Amino acid sequence: MNVLHFPTTIGGNPPALAAAERSIGLDSACISDVQYSMGYQADEFLCSSNAGPLQRAMARCRAGRRLAGQYDLVHFNGGQSCLNRYGMGLDLPLWRRRGARLFMTFQGGDIRPESVLFPERARTMRGRISESFRRRFLARATKWCEQLFCLNPDLLRHVEGAQFLPYCSVDPMLHQPSEREPSQRLRIVHAPTSRGVKGSEHVFNAREALGEEEYDWRMLEGIPHEDVLRELDQADVVIDQFRIGWYGAFAVEAMARAIPTICWINEADLALTPPSFASALPLIRADGENLVDVLRDLKDDAAQREQLGKASREFTIEFHDPARIAEAMAELYAGRSRSFWDAFEKTTSGN
Repeated sequence: MNVLHFPTTIGGNPPALAAAERSIGLDSACISDVQYSMGYQADEFLCSSNAGPLQRAMARCRAGRRLAGQYDLVHFNGGQSCLNRYGMGLDLPLWRRRGARLFMTFQGGDIRPESVLFPERARTMRGRISESFRRRFLARATKWCEQLFCLNPDLLRHVEGAQFLPYCSVDPMLHQPSEREPSQRLRIVHAPTSRGVKGSEHVFNAREALGEEEYDWRMLEGIPHEDVLRELDQADVVIDQFRIGWYGAFAVEAMARAIPTICWINEADLALTPPSFASALPLIRADGENLVDVLRDLKDDAAQREQLGKASREFTIEFHDPARIAEAMAELYAGRSRSFWDAFEKTTSGN
C-alpha cells in the first residue's frame, strides 16, 4: 500500500507520520504546497515559500491532477485538500473517482469555529462567510473521507464521527533530558507562536507579580527552532498556553525532556480522550488566576519538579511514540480496525 500525506506540513505532524509509516514498512510520502516558517521537511514542495494563496491553490490542483491515481490512500492534513475551506472540498470526489481512499486530519484553526476563541471576529460579515465555507467543507469531508481525525479533542465537538489522534511530530527518543546547570533562580520558558492564542498576558502578569530576583524568565519569540530547543535544555519549568484548553507540540518537546510543563487543560475536552490517556496526562494545571501560586510552589519544591519531569517523559514515550502511532494507523489503512485507539492499545512502545 502506498500513502500520500498532502498538502501541508503544518505543525510537523504530516511529515513525521509519513516518516514513521515508512519506518514500519509502508510506502508513505509527504508532499506540501510550501515549506512553512518552522522548516518542516517534505518529500516535495510544490512552490516557493513566498507564494501567495492563489498560487499555492493552483499548485495543489496541478499536483492533484498529477498524483490522483498514483496512491492507494491519500491522507489530507491541516484540514486541507487541493481546494480547501474556501474551495469547499470540491476536489474530494475526484480523488475517489481515481480510486484513492481518503483520510483527513484536522489540527486546530483549520476547522475550529472562530466563535470559540474570537467571538467578536465571528460576528463580522467576513466571519459569517468563513463559517459558511467551513461548514460546507466539513460536510464534503464527512461524505467523501473514510476516516476523520482531530489532534485537539475540542475539535471533536465540531467534527462528527472523528477520532482523537495524539501528536506524532515529536519523537521522545530524539528529545532526551539534559543535565541542567545549577541556578539560584527558577528558569521559566514560554515560547508563544501567537501571544493572543497562547494567553501570554497571564505570563507577563505573573512576571510582574513575582519579579526576577528568584525567577529567570525566558520569553522566546521569532527565533529558530534549534535555539528554542537549546533554551529548553536549561529550563526548570515550561509554560505552554492558557486559552485553547489543550497542549501543543512545544509541550511535548518539553515533557520528552523531563521538564515540568504548565498548561490550562479544559477538563471537559480531556474527558473526550481515552481514559488511559486522560488519567496519565502529567501537565501541571494552571490558569491566569493561580499561575503565580503554581510557580511559587514549583520553585520551592525541587523534588516535585523531578517527579513531574519523570512522569512527563514516561507519558511521551507511552502516547507520543511515532512508530506506535504509525502501527495503529496502518491497521486502519488496511481496514483491519475502524478504531485508532483499539489498534493503538494492541501495540507496544518500541522505545
